[in-house]
Amino acid sequence: MKRICLVTEELFPLTAGGIGRLLFNRVTRALERGDDIEFHLLVPKGRAICPAAVTSLFEGRVHCHEVALDLNAEPSEEDRAQRYPPAAAFTDSRRHGESFLFFRALKRLEASGISFDLVEFPDLCGWAFCALQEKKLGKAFQDTTLAVWLHATIGLIKSFEGGLRSREEFAVFELERKALRDADLVIAPLERLADFYADFYGLGAEWRSRVRVEFPPVLLDNSRSDGAAQAVRGASKVPLAERAIVFPTKLQRIKAPDLFIRGVVEFMRESPDYRGSAVFAAHAFEPDYFAQLKRLIPADLAERFTFLGTIQGEAREAIFRDGIVVVSSRFETLNLTAYEASGAGATLVLNAACQSFGDGTPFVDGQNCLKFDGTPDGLRESLKRAIALVEPLDAVRWQPGAPYWDDVLAKRRVTGRSSRRGERPSEALPRVSVIVTNHNLGEYLPSAIESVVQSGYPDLEFVIVDDASTRDTDREILDRLSLYGADASPRVHVLRNASNRGLSASRNRALAHATGRYVLPLDADDLISPEFLELAVRALEANRDFDVVVPATGYFKTGDNPLRGDFCDYALFLGDAPSLGMLANRFACATSLMRRELFDEFAYDEQLNSFEDWHLYLRLALDSRRFLVTNEVHFFYRRRAGSMIHGVRASEHAALLNQMWQSLPALPRPLFLPAFGGGDGIADYGLKQHIRDWVTRKVRHSAPDKARTMIKRSLNSVSEAMLLVDRIKSEGGVEAGLRHLRQKFRR
Repeated sequence: MKRICLVTEELFPLTAGGIGRLLFNRVTRALERGDDIEFHLLVPKGRAICPAAVTSLFEGRVHCHEVALDLNAEPSEEDRAQRYPPAAAFTDSRRHGESFLFFRALKRLEASGISFDLVEFPDLCGWAFCALQEKKLGKAFQDTTLAVWLHATIGLIKSFEGGLRSREEFAVFELERKALRDADLVIAPLERLADFYADFYGLGAEWRSRVRVEFPPVLLDNSRSDGAAQAVRGASKVPLAERAIVFPTKLQRIKAPDLFIRGVVEFMRESPDYRGSAVFAAHAFEPDYFAQLKRLIPADLAERFTFLGTIQGEAREAIFRDGIVVVSSRFETLNLTAYEASGAGATLVLNAACQSFGDGTPFVDGQNCLKFDGTPDGLRESLKRAIALVEPLDAVRWQPGAPYWDDVLAKRRVTGRSSRRGERPSEALPRVSVIVTNHNLGEYLPSAIESVVQSGYPDLEFVIVDDASTRDTDREILDRLSLYGADASPRVHVLRNASNRGLSASRNRALAHATGRYVLPLDADDLISPEFLELAVRALEANRDFDVVVPATGYFKTGDNPLRGDFCDYALFLGDAPSLGMLANRFACATSLMRRELFDEFAYDEQLNSFEDWHLYLRLALDSRRFLVTNEVHFFYRRRAGSMIHGVRASEHAALLNQMWQSLPALPRPLFLPAFGGGDGIADYGLKQHIRDWVTRKVRHSAPDKARTMIKRSLNSVSEAMLLVDRIKSEGGVEAGLRHLRQKFRR
């Protein structure tokens, strides 16, 4: 019997939400079919979903495991022994910490003998991230397919609601994007949804080849449970001209309740024969936004707008049966409400600009629904069509696809690695050039070199650059290393700068002498774990589309034993995370394993006296270079007085960032602009003026087509985007365009 694990925090009827309903439908259908599958759920502890409730719901046919998503919990002895960081160390993002805890729970299940053929994660929160990194590193889940189901990422939703604002939201956006990019399989309920994700995240043909389209079973209370495409509709006796116009989904910006109000108001103004009312059968989550919506309703029509909140059961079915149900959403992945309303007998009005209701979906204009073009004018005209119908619309019909896991479990092949493309890692490990920079740190240099040698890696080369040290200790140690010579094994080359040139210049000089296929920068006072080099090299050999392996970092003090996990602090990273990386270095520490060929195109910026590694990683990420990230701590950073991590004062931070941005060669992906527009995370750094100057310069020097693409992605309205592009293209129009952009983000 094959085992499938579904990671979720929603499950109908234990929780609300479409994700939980779809998951319930899919599991129920598989159980009804008698599939030879043992289902497991992995759920957050302390929520409505618990093992006892799942056992009762599925009559013991589904197993449930809980994971405590407590970032303040003490790490276990097992985690300490494996040098895993405590969950509290994930200060880059709470969701990163949760991803780590899900990964550890799966590892513990695997160690207990419960291994899975397939693990499916939701796309939101990026919970798949840590498990996927571990698989690509060859550390776990080698015989498990790790899949991600498209529901709606937090980053995508935020883009419809005014842009990403805080550093946490930047990080979540990147976690979700990376989980999508690295998943063995991605499951989309509609082809159009997969196309939308590919366009939004800038994912290419290789990603699309890993997307499976599976229309899920829509087993609603008013439909047949066998999944056949025939809904059971009620019969309303309310005349069309008196039926309520119903808004049935959440009062969120992405659901476009403002569009609903404007279209209904215009319809009521122009249709004196219509005697019905507008009803919101939905819950408001933001009091300020709810108040803003109410202000859109003219005083003379206020009595015809009713806010009922969320209603369920027979009352919900009745209001659908006797209503004109409008789904005005700008974005939906599937929207079960539309199927539910149609099955209840509603006259269904849908936003055709939403990809879930367009061509190629079960919704056909004039047959089972009426569509409008996403504007208030279009909604007004569709409502006029609705009350003029002579014959009722048909029920929407759907046909669930075969579960994607049928094919996956039948083939039982490992995906997500280079073997997927017929590649195998080489048995002969290639040379690694360790480039070590030193300035008056000679007493630590032997330990740094020894930490590399202890790895037992078979083909090592050291290129040591002394940046004009002034102490006798350093000269003595470097003289001994020079005598060791280039003919020894490992090879050692000692280069000396005549004057102090800084880290960037010293590393560039070392790179010019490096002959290895891979490069590991290492400062003279730091250490690596014995396992890191072979782990990282094998990972890059097996994953040709990745260029960097980033080690999780533990800080230690002289006298501590980092091999035993004696760390006083941690630094954890996301790898290629360009949106967050514009404001904070969560790419990597200074020490990471990189392909030597990267430096044929990139180099450390010698104009920077700090942040040089951050700047390098930012340029790599903007060039779509891929990073893998370890979950275990493999880099040991020595915390000492005078270390460079404490060398940048807060007053210098903004200036250094601005200097970094000034040297970026091109405007980044359009996703960055709305991220900056929110402002919450930027205020922490006092960087608003620097960002304004940087964006102004980049927009001014960008080609008009590139600016057009950027702005269209940054704003919700195409008409507003065109207005802004026109202002930017006109002479002296950049300032006006930026003013318009700031006003948009304030709203």
